[in-house]
Amino acid sequence: MAQALKGVYRPRTPQSTSFYQLVQDHGECLKNAYPDQYEQQFGYYRPIIEKVFFRYLDCGILRCGFARIRCDHCHSEYLLPFSCKTRTFCPSCHFSLRSMQALPKRSAVFSEWVCEEVLEPVTHRHYVFSIPKILRTYFRYNRRLLSGLSRCAYETVKEMMQAIIVDNSVTPGMIVAIQTFGSSDIHWHPHLHCLVTNGCFDKDGTFHPMDILLPSAIIEVFQHKVFRMLLKEGLITEERVKMILSWRHTGFHVHNEGRVVANDMEGRERLARYLIRPPVSLERLTYDRKNQQVFYQGKTQTYTYQPLDFLAYVSLHIPNKGEQIVRYYGWYSNKSRGLRKAVLALSEAKKDKPASPTISPAHEDLTHYQKKCRSAWARQCLH
Repeated sequence: MAQALKGVYRPRTPQSTSFYQLVQDHGECLKNAYPDQYEQQFGYYRPIIEKVFFRYLDCGILRCGFARIRCDHCHSEYLLPFSCKTRTFCPSCHFSLRSMQALPKRSAVFSEWVCEEVLEPVTHRHYVFSIPKILRTYFRYNRRLLSGLSRCAYETVKEMMQAIIVDNSVTPGMIVAIQTFGSSDIHWHPHLHCLVTNGCFDKDGTFHPMDILLPSAIIEVFQHKVFRMLLKEGLITEERVKMILSWRHTGFHVHNEGRVVANDMEGRERLARYLIRPPVSLERLTYDRKNQQVFYQGKTQTYTYQPLDFLAYVSLHIPNKGEQIVRYYGWYSNKSRGLRKAVLALSEAKKDKPASPTISPAHEDLTHYQKKCRSAWARQCLH
């Protein structure tokens, strides 16, 4: 029997995980309880939440659809259940570790694509931009501001690098991942994880490396841009800005000491996977069905939640349909990469294209009869 089972595909059992049981028991109840218990604190119940919950409950279940995989050589076959492919919610579809020899999921595919198609063979730094707690509520009620926050981070890094090189035409490459959860718990904590080139590219594609930017200087510029964005939106007042700036610690924080050298492919892939990690870790989650309690292990302590409270916090991190959680700027923007590919393809086409033969003018090398036929054809067309 053991020999027969050797090498046989064994599908995962999502029903046995704590997260699946939690969504199964309380996912539908959250919609009914949300207006009275959570709407004032977390905002209105978005329709995407219910869709993601239902899709997750069908993930990996054979009765919800499957593909039949068959080998043409040995004729062995097995059934592969469909996955939900939800973003940032399903731990199985979103995250995968190479060390666990798991199937390539969203994070693994993303890291491979970024390292092969986007990143240049130069040194990169890992930037983390955080904002004070007093400002996080604005981004919870208006998720559109998250894209403006990523733009503020890019403009800060670009302007500081241009000032150091004294050239406004150079531009860095920057990938910004928007994370709305912390590393310790699942509360609302919008911040940015960025993969930034440790220097700038000029118009000719020459890379100009530089030393690490001072975090204190970055914070000063970054907080100015965030305040200006919120003032423009009419969400804060000048008095609120002065109050935050008067504090000893404003709450803005920038960390950029993480460094990945050009030839460290494993480090680049690992960092790229971390940029889009899911908010919930199955290893840290425990669901007590009998006592109806959820335990989530943080860095220093274990947090205890009521099931509906935990799902309400998790629902905050589900992006809206079409909402971008990863953005590309500067040398790594879609436009810049597209233009470089077009120029490269054009140059290769010119190299492979054979020389065009010299074509003589139409009136040369024509006999008298051919000229007469042409004039007759022209007269017929006129009539």
